Amino acid sequence: RTLTTVPPLRFTSRCVLRSSAPVRLPTQIESPAVSVREYDDVTCLGRQAAYGAGFVLPESYRHPFKRRLRNVAFAEWAPRFVREPPPATARLEGPAYLLDSYVRGHFGHALTDQVGHFWGWRVALERHPDLRALVFTQPGTSLATWELDLLVAGGVDADRVVVAHEPTSVDTLVGSSPLFGMPAYVHPTIATTYAEVGTRLAALAGSGDASPRRLFCSRRPGKRSCHNAAEVESLFAAHGFTVVFPE
Repeated sequence: RTLTTVPPLRFTSRCVLRSSAPVRLPTQIESPAVSVREYDDVTCLGRQAAYGAGFVLPESYRHPFKRRLRNVAFAEWAPRFVREPPPATARLEGPAYLLDSYVRGHFGHALTDQVGHFWGWRVALERHPDLRALVFTQPGTSLATWELDLLVAGGVDADRVVVAHEPTSVDTLVGSSPLFGMPAYVHPTIATTYAEVGTRLAALAGSGDASPRRLFCSRRPGKRSCHNAAEVESLFAAHGFTVVFPE
């Protein structure tokens, strides 16, 4: 069942870009229609993967407009076909809203993948007052503090967040199209989500003169690490920047 649909929209980018080398970005952006949908009797696997009776839910794919849809939670059988996934070993009673992420626990992916689904929560909550948000973590682990803070800033009360660790069947699952499908599109209505999340996080942070005026966003060692991170950070610090790790 489709609960609501936001029509497609073509708009002009307001981006102002300064770059050390020429970069070409589109000035006209085509945003597809997005919707909030409801399904009965589905199984969620983690990594935002979910399936029903003979079909994979579109919410399973973080790049829904690619020609080849892939999610490692499913074993591909042929183009647009997968082998039957494992059955559920746990059950969640009542309605749930899928807010899981394909790359959960990664700050950048939370902002680009997960936040784009916050918009449907309010729509689903009006229909289901007892709604809960469903996310997955590895067995024996829980959400990081910043992950829960982000969900709360997105309008989800902490006591409504359900953390699953194994394939879980759900009576009624509500899902949504992402308002940001990197790198294919962004829907301008996501500006409302960004404003609400930013306002709530700012309220948590408080105010004061101690807040830095110049920020250099760095990242922890790992994938795509900077080879001379310490040197780069020291250079920016010498110019009055405060080095921060956004997560």
